Amino acid sequence: MTHEKDINAFIEGICQTYQGVKPLNCSVRCSWLTALISAGWVALMLPFYGVRYDWAEAITNPVFLLETGGVLFIWVTALMAASLLRVPDMGGQRFLLSLPLLMMGVIALWVLYRSLTEGMDLEFSWHHCCENGIVFGAVPLLLLTYLSRMGTTTHPYLMALMNSLAVGSAGWVGLRLTCPMEDVGHGFIYHFLPFVMIGSLFVLLARRLFRW
Repeated sequence: MTHEKDINAFIEGICQTYQGVKPLNCSVRCSWLTALISAGWVALMLPFYGVRYDWAEAITNPVFLLETGGVLFIWVTALMAASLLRVPDMGGQRFLLSLPLLMMGVIALWVLYRSLTEGMDLEFSWHHCCENGIVFGAVPLLLLTYLSRMGTTTHPYLMALMNSLAVGSAGWVGLRLTCPMEDVGHGFIYHFLPFVMIGSLFVLLARRLFRW
């Protein structure tokens, strides 16, 4: 009888202190809302930096269209994966993680092919594309970090990786729409490496940023 009373007292104590938990917002809705806000931010910044002068030629270039389409695919799928990662074990939708990673692998192979056939000149110096890319990715970075911290992820490192891919894709698209440089080395150093550095920092801080 004493044991039963102890259990009842324990349960009653838990119930008295329980304050309830606010349900998570719909992951799909969060991903598309984040995509729209991020795209709106990039579009808002375009007039300040100026659309590339050869835009009419660029939008008829199959290489430009394929590269941009691939990065947009990474952007959307990484956002969807990051939003689902807010739910413990992604609610069983782990297949979404493979989509942005597969496309990233395809683009990496394409860049490798271009570097082997066209050559890659590596000149490290501060370039305005670095700061432009940071500006393009700033709002998506802050928004994704906020939404991710509101979730209950059980995979902080995967969350950091998907967020990095989404932020990097947003910045890359903004740079491709403003910078006319098609050189592989320029794209690698000034359009890609800054986001790799940001992503690496994100991963290092993953457990502190995305815990619950």
